[in-house]
Amino acid sequence: MSENKTNENNTVGIKPQKEKKFRWKSKHDISLLIEVISTEPYRWRHGSRERGEAFRRVAENLKLIPNSAFPISLNQRGVRTRFFELLDSFKRQEGTEARATGIDAEFDEKTQLLMDIHNRMKDFELGFVQEIEKKQEQQEKEKATTEEMRRKASVLLGETSQRKELVTPSKKRKSTEFVEYLKQKEEGNRLNTARQLNNREEELKLEKQKLDLQQGMQNQMLEQLRMQQQSQVAMFNLFQTFSDKFKSQ
Repeated sequence: MSENKTNENNTVGIKPQKEKKFRWKSKHDISLLIEVISTEPYRWRHGSRERGEAFRRVAENLKLIPNSAFPISLNQRGVRTRFFELLDSFKRQEGTEARATGIDAEFDEKTQLLMDIHNRMKDFELGFVQEIEKKQEQQEKEKATTEEMRRKASVLLGETSQRKELVTPSKKRKSTEFVEYLKQKEEGNRLNTARQLNNREEELKLEKQKLDLQQGMQNQMLEQLRMQQQSQVAMFNLFQTFSDKFKSQ
């Protein structure tokens, strides 16, 4: 029991070790720059969500490198801050003359990586500027088109108003006479159509009377034929009767 209490007391007394403060070294900088080239967070605009997500992936990938000593607490803010420190330092030295010989290989590699990244960033920044200029140019064109349409509409409205003001009584009278002429012409067409309809009705009546007359004549001829047939049958019967009597005598 006493030993367990002693162990518990010792366990309680142990304080968690603090994470050592991470210091960036040249090998860490090279790993960072390689990941930046691979991920290219600068392809998105500054302050965009996509750029922040890209730096987060850079931090996560760095922590996965074996024996790299990158701390677990490394985040997008840490890698972004270090990257721009390296880039700003490179820009300050970019305009100087050729550096002295005897620079170690790691420094040369880091400088080359920074040079490649800087060139890529300038290309993307130029693309951003061109995109902005293109949008501004498009907006200017749309604005100019709108102004031109507004101007033409205003001119057309003014010309219409002037034409209305220039209409003379003579033109108004001619317009009234023309309307009256159209009315008379329409009335004449209506009367002509009515007259044609009446004529057609008369023609149909005459045709019907003709057909009725023809039908009556046909019926009369049929009746005459029927009567002739009956007369012939009667004559034949009478002849047959006399013939039979004559034979019997």
